[in-house]
Amino acid sequence: MFELPIQQLIFLFIAAVAVFAAFNVILQRNPIYSALALIITMCALAGTFLMLQAQFVATMQVIVYAGAVMVLFVFVIMLLNVRTEEARQDKLRYLKLVAPLLFIALLGEVFFVARSVTTPIPPL
Repeated sequence: MFELPIQQLIFLFIAAVAVFAAFNVILQRNPIYSALALIITMCALAGTFLMLQAQFVATMQVIVYAGAVMVLFVFVIMLLNVRTEEARQDKLRYLKLVAPLLFIALLGEVFFVARSVTTPIPPL
């Protein structure tokens, strides 16, 4: 078994947090929770910038986007009094069957592209 360096483990953790929070941005029905998940995503992105030794960009990411822009988003959400999506009859029931199939197709495409990138290019 091989061991990963600590930098790769930290990066994988930050990437997992960013992906999980980004999915939460999409899946939350309450807009305030969605905005909070977007703040977490932006902070994870700042952590990625820190891993790349870009401290200024990471600082600006947190101050400008996670700070000022997200305060503006939350202010507008509260000003408009956006309510959670009310319980209603789901008219597009077939999407519950199609969505997992499309997700599996997307996952297959990602693995195909990742595998083709890592294989060496044959000589001409």
